Amino acid sequence: MAVVYKFGGSSLDSGRKIRKIVRQLKDREIDIIVCSAIGKTTDMIKMVLNSNEKNPFFVYEELKSEISLDSKSERKYHEILNQFFRALSVYRRVKSKLLESFLLVCGERIAVEFIKSALADAGFHVESIDFYDSRFPLIVEGPPLNASINLRMSRERAKKLDLKKKMIVFPGFAGIDLDGNVRILGRGGSDLAAMGYGYSFKAKEIWLCTDVDGVKSAPPRIIKDARTVKKLSIEEAMDAAFFGAKLPSTRTLEPLVCLYKEGLEPKCVIANSINLGGEKTEIVKKSNQKNMIIAGRDVVRFSIEKREISYIIEKLFDNNLDFFLVGTNRYFNLFIPEEFSNLIELGDGEGLYLAGVVSASMAEEKGISAEASTALNEAGINILYNVDPSRISIGFVISREDTTTCIEALYNTFMGK
Repeated sequence: MAVVYKFGGSSLDSGRKIRKIVRQLKDREIDIIVCSAIGKTTDMIKMVLNSNEKNPFFVYEELKSEISLDSKSERKYHEILNQFFRALSVYRRVKSKLLESFLLVCGERIAVEFIKSALADAGFHVESIDFYDSRFPLIVEGPPLNASINLRMSRERAKKLDLKKKMIVFPGFAGIDLDGNVRILGRGGSDLAAMGYGYSFKAKEIWLCTDVDGVKSAPPRIIKDARTVKKLSIEEAMDAAFFGAKLPSTRTLEPLVCLYKEGLEPKCVIANSINLGGEKTEIVKKSNQKNMIIAGRDVVRFSIEKREISYIIEKLFDNNLDFFLVGTNRYFNLFIPEEFSNLIELGDGEGLYLAGVVSASMAEEKGISAEASTALNEAGINILYNVDPSRISIGFVISREDTTTCIEALYNTFMGK
């Protein structure tokens, strides 16, 4: 049973950070590392695809002065760069979703070589496996820019790899289809890839390492003394993610749910990349710990006619977008997180805020929902819509100008006592 670590791009954007990560791994059991592209490389590539910008990989050139690539990785680095610029010249003449996905993953492919070289320099027995290596295990299907993992086929391919011989560094963000084409996993793709590797290799531990110390009990930009939640049940994690907490999306957590259904309960941890021994959050199948999480996110409301709703919902599912509906006989109010509201064309919408309270106690204790509503009413906040995603959470759509007052009122009611 494998141990999987995933490192996000902001954790890898300097030689100092990479070396610190490597030092922390010295005394840890680890079989697989999954890498995002370094820094903002993917955003830079997207800019290059839509403009005459020249080189999105300047951060890697700077990194070469801090991390020495071994000869094999040096050759691979230049090979990927050459492939990128040749493909880019074709893409600018003939737009292709598959070609776009090939271009977008070049950051991950190069990042793998830097991480592998840093690990090898520190004495680790390590190798990298690229998307185009015949041993690459993660099989995906669906749209080139928003694919899904075929968990069954990925597990079958994973059986061919022997993790006892070497640590393996894989690129995140994407997988390959049965024809060998790269297809991107969409938003949160590297987290989803890590979960996919975790499922495929029947992991006993999956670490999602980023730039935060676990999941906070309330938005830290508003509540400065919000504590780190030590353990979350999978149900709490999914609902908190819906309300905007810094957690993997519901879709990303699905491979973990599949492992639970098989009777496996891997340790799943959200930790800070440069402080793995610090505060962290563990996601478990069930938790005896009494948690209360307050979260929120900006959303956009669209008014949709009943005759249009089936088509729009299909588009939302195709793009794996979070959304919720409040409906009447004729019109539906469709709510989409602000950061994804421009991914499908819906016209002009109204910017609002979704706040939520998540607690497993809500399934057993009476009055939490009423207490939350009363707190907002007493704070002078007009509740525009109520949202109940599950039996353990309650949500409210409010005006954005009431965001801070709302979070403070909920926090003081449930945690400030």
